[in-house]
Amino acid sequence: MRAIFKDPELQRRYEVEGYVVVQFYSEEDIKELKNIFNAMSSELEDRGFYISIMSKNVEYKKKVHPLIKAIAQKRVDDILIDTAFVSSSFAVKNIGESSIFDLHQGVTFTDENKFETYTAWTPLLDVDKNNGCLFVLPRSHKLWKQIKKTPDFISPIRNIKEHLWNKYAVEIKMKAGEALIFNHNLIHGSKANNGNTIRIATLNALMPKEAPLYLYTSTNQDPNDRELEVYQFHKDNYYTIDVLRKPDNIDGVELVGHAQEEILTFTIEDYDKMYEDMLSNNV
Repeated sequence: MRAIFKDPELQRRYEVEGYVVVQFYSEEDIKELKNIFNAMSSELEDRGFYISIMSKNVEYKKKVHPLIKAIAQKRVDDILIDTAFVSSSFAVKNIGESSIFDLHQGVTFTDENKFETYTAWTPLLDVDKNNGCLFVLPRSHKLWKQIKKTPDFISPIRNIKEHLWNKYAVEIKMKAGEALIFNHNLIHGSKANNGNTIRIATLNALMPKEAPLYLYTSTNQDPNDRELEVYQFHKDNYYTIDVLRKPDNIDGVELVGHAQEEILTFTIEDYDKMYEDMLSNNV
């Protein structure tokens, strides 16, 4: 797969660890993004953790995506090679235990055998483990690949998350305006916001410009039916989706095929062995 960073050292670190931290927004950018958020905060649902792309209000999402994208575009163009935006959102973590977002991977946006997808996650305030920074499992992006559908992806690590938190998770302390750019296959999550203010970050989901943008989805209620429908987006409107519905009501979206969902289940021993094998092979 081709390089995504212009800086060879950033590319090397990204390939090895699955993530890098870079300066991203200016103080002026942060102020503008906070103003945008505050002007539209009434549109967000009152949950412990919330991402604005999950909103049922399509008009709200149509406003938010281009506003965040316009601010992020220059830095993306400075840092990354020929990169397209999939969606730009606010990621909101209110105060309290209900704000936990457990370990997970990003959904599948394209054929991951040919292209990588990645996210620039940028807090609008300083963050650490006390107020909602991200934790990552370094190098976990190398361990396996599978289609991660939306909605209701059945994660292979669903039964071993406590072990992964305790043994592998690394706290990523960040300053306001820094971006954690990470591979969508990297396992990551965040603990509860126990600070004294709401934690706001932006999520810019990204991919190579030449890659086709897909949505792998199934709303079939039969638990034994593993067939997925594959939709391709021909316009810049992925961010308008309702993750609980098929996107056949969105302009410029085409059903282009089907795929089979693979259900994996890893034990603690499975994961530890995969990780040790990866290190021993110097992958």
